[in-house]
Amino acid sequence: MKNFKITFLIIIFIQINYLVSANDSLAWQKIGKNIPGFDNFTDMYLSGKTIAISGMLGIYVSDDIGTNFRASTTSNIKYAISLADSNTILCVGSNGMAAFSSDAGINWEEKKIGTDKRFKAIAFPSTTTAYAAGESMGDTNGYFYKYTYNSNPHWNKINIKNMVVTIESIYFINDSCGYICGNGNFIWHTTDGAKSWIKDDIPEINKCLYDIFFINENIGWAVGSGGDILHWNGSEWKKQISPANADLHSVFFLTDQTGWAVGGNGIILNTTDGGKNWNRQASGLTTSCLNAVFAIHKDLVFACGNNHELLCYKLYTCNTENTSKENISVYFANDAIHLDIGSYIVRNFNLYDIFGRNLVNLANSNQTFIDTRKYASGLYLWSANIEGKNYFGKILIE
Repeated sequence: MKNFKITFLIIIFIQINYLVSANDSLAWQKIGKNIPGFDNFTDMYLSGKTIAISGMLGIYVSDDIGTNFRASTTSNIKYAISLADSNTILCVGSNGMAAFSSDAGINWEEKKIGTDKRFKAIAFPSTTTAYAAGESMGDTNGYFYKYTYNSNPHWNKINIKNMVVTIESIYFINDSCGYICGNGNFIWHTTDGAKSWIKDDIPEINKCLYDIFFINENIGWAVGSGGDILHWNGSEWKKQISPANADLHSVFFLTDQTGWAVGGNGIILNTTDGGKNWNRQASGLTTSCLNAVFAIHKDLVFACGNNHELLCYKLYTCNTENTSKENISVYFANDAIHLDIGSYIVRNFNLYDIFGRNLVNLANSNQTFIDTRKYASGLYLWSANIEGKNYFGKILIE
């Protein structure tokens, strides 16, 4: 019996290695069809299993990591969205309007913040505090607002002296330390919870910085016009070599080494060394402008943009027959193995450890996730029969 298990494992490993290599170009997939209607998506945010996406026509929320979305029509264009947790969502947009939900996007309350101007950025550093900012329109002080969420939710304007340009992005590392960037080649930061702001010295770049992201107070990135990428090393901002020939609108890092940037003409960049080298991914998958990127795992990344584009990167798409048509995916995220199989039925699913022990067996099931908290971190193998077709894969539980 042991010899049989070893032989079985060798066969599975050979099949898996071939399949992963053969299907690597299919790792980025289009899943915009999961969202009803047609919209130009402007921003996205993930928390737990909740994905929230803002658009020109509405707000879209999924509570199953992108398989199904519910749509909420709004009276104003929404440019930025953020979550304090899986239920608390705040979205801002045109005409000074904000939309708030405390039940994961089932119900929304729209309210004017205090100006008719357009808000383009938002950050939720805690469950009780948010910040929103946007276009200046020549005002002597930038439009920057603090939202306090308590028994009496309210917005307060914070003046940023001599800030006369549009703020495109806000990122708070903690309650005290935050950064803003935007049109006019600027980065400012605060260390006292937005009470005062200091302008950073940055290298010469193109017209605008569209997004900013930090791992901690010593490690951060900003991206912008013409493919510009800046890196904060704890003491200064430095330009990184970028292969992008279009504007970059969003940047996201999982660790100080692994990150993505997306932008015009469907460009997707990835780095695994902190930005020393940036490489293109999914070349030619779309020509639509991508406006936001967000990752919850190195093998589970989402990007959204114009023309109803929602892209998902899942490394473990190992299909023996018609992968591109059937879109079968098995991946690890949030302490669970997820079976992204659409409307198909799992005739049989097995999970094995590296010794060939069968840990999970599902038969004729519509179960879509497997709790992995009782399993040790490491490499596992899976096989499945879905609607009569066989699939194999390897998956890393972390």
